[in-house]
Amino acid sequence: MLISVSQEQYLALSREIESVRERMVQLGSELGLMHPEVHLCSQQLDVLLLRYYEIDKIRRSGGQGTKSLEVSASKEYTLC
Repeated sequence: MLISVSQEQYLALSREIESVRERMVQLGSELGLMHPEVHLCSQQLDVLLLRYYEIDKIRRSGGQGTKSLEVSASKEYTLC
């Protein structure tokens, strides 16, 4: 089942990506790039970016010929 993603949800995901990215950069500057907290932020950013790219792909194709995408309201990670 394909779950449509509203423009508001799309923009909220974009803001969340930017927030995690800024936090990762801040932690990297403070703790060093090899610190475990920086790696955790990087992993969280990867999850968000993959979700964003999949949503963008579906939106660009009009939802035709794509796999279903379930967008969960709950986050699968803890913010860094």
